[in-house]
Amino acid sequence: MPLRLSIYQYDQSPSLISTKARAKESQVIEPPDPPKEPGPPATEEAGSVVVEGGEPFSVKQQKEELDKAEASLQPTSFERPTTSILAQDVPNVVTGFTPFYILPTVKVLSDQGNEIMSLGHSSNPWQVTANLTSGPSNGGLLGTKTVPYVNGSAVFSDLAVSQAGNGYEISFSVTYPETAPPLVIKSKVFRALEKEVTLKIMEVAKTVTPHENFHITLGVVEDSFFKNAIRTDYLMGQEMTVNIQLDPSGEAQGSLHGNTSIVVKDGNIANFTLRDLSISEFGSYKYRVMGSVMPARWNVVAQGSVDVLPSTTNSIFIRMRAMRRSGRLRGREKEFGELLLQELKGKVTNTVYWHDVSVQLIRMVPYAQVQVSGSKNQLQSAILTLCEATRFYKVKVFLKCRYFFMTDLRILKNGRVLSCPKGHQRIALLKQHRIQRVH
Repeated sequence: MPLRLSIYQYDQSPSLISTKARAKESQVIEPPDPPKEPGPPATEEAGSVVVEGGEPFSVKQQKEELDKAEASLQPTSFERPTTSILAQDVPNVVTGFTPFYILPTVKVLSDQGNEIMSLGHSSNPWQVTANLTSGPSNGGLLGTKTVPYVNGSAVFSDLAVSQAGNGYEISFSVTYPETAPPLVIKSKVFRALEKEVTLKIMEVAKTVTPHENFHITLGVVEDSFFKNAIRTDYLMGQEMTVNIQLDPSGEAQGSLHGNTSIVVKDGNIANFTLRDLSISEFGSYKYRVMGSVMPARWNVVAQGSVDVLPSTTNSIFIRMRAMRRSGRLRGREKEFGELLLQELKGKVTNTVYWHDVSVQLIRMVPYAQVQVSGSKNQLQSAILTLCEATRFYKVKVFLKCRYFFMTDLRILKNGRVLSCPKGHQRIALLKQHRIQRVH
């Protein structure tokens, strides 16, 4: 609004005051112009809008495109691959059929001595191949022999040799593309130690009946604490002859039938099965599986056991105790029972099936209970034999550097507790079953 000013002063003349007041009242002071609003931000759609520094976006975009075009016209320098080196050489000593614990690594250098980080397109890199140039006549190179050159190197992660021996040497060369220079580099001379292997039983039936087919699954593994499997690709070209036979030292008189001899090849050596085996007679048997692998020159053996039960069996329980007490057996009851079971099978009789043994310490005295199965006549004969053995302390367990003689035999049958026969009954039964009398 226009500003009107009126001044009143009473000590001056009225005419002069009124004249000045009217002059000032006639003056009008105009307000300042409002500030200009800022323009919209710079975008690709609004290329003519001014951006930072007072430069239109379109001009800035033209400069960036010009810079890119000039950069594309600059010459690119390529280095020629002229030589290769082993950044990591092979170990001095390795073990046959086992990956090298130091990974051979090949690097390619330019004519200026710089490491070349890539050879070929990333989707189709150059390939480096390892070949055995010297070593034992029957030795071979195992594992992945051709690897790509990526990230400045070609790394061989699973190379191995197949035979023990001296004078091994490996050459590494570029084999793809065909137009590439070979860039050959050789490893140092190294030697290989013999691979220790064994035959492991992986699965088998523990009990069968006469003439019942059963199978045994086995495999060649490392002869170490962990029994690690051998890589199947390392076993290519190997052949194994396998035979199984019963241990002739056992008391049982049965014979083994079925596929007792087979030939296994290549990776199947790590896991194979002997099928359709059977044993003709009742009893506890031990068997031995033998294998010969060529050209690896491995001879391996595995031992196992199987109990052949009669088709119809009777079972009874037998209890006995040791003659002495010992606090050393606390916590070792299971071990005591296994040793007692071996004693019963080996020294008493092997014509019945001894199983399910349990041991309990009562006032530091070991009490054992074992189940025995067989036909009626076989059970009676086994009990009489055991009675004769315990009568004169022939059944004993050796544990913790001392003998524990078993005595006080009791037979549990149909809820009744029976003792060993005595007097004339004992003598008559011994004669009936043709068991040697112990005096």
